[in-house]
Amino acid sequence: DGKKNQVLLNVGGPDRVSKLQMAESVAEVRGYNKSIIKSVPAASVNQGVASPSDISMDITKAN
Repeated sequence: DGKKNQVLLNVGGPDRVSKLQMAESVAEVRGYNKSIIKSVPAASVNQGVASPSDISMDITKAN
């Protein structure tokens, strides 16, 4: 039907990873060029809402 599928996944694991590390991992798995991924300070991006610098999940209760 020509529509793109979009999926939102919440991913958790035993190790903390940055958004950059996550993007690079996804690019590697999907066969994309990791060199075009650029790291920028979070403060330079207008996200529309205030967000803490560390948004990692604590999964200790899930273990």
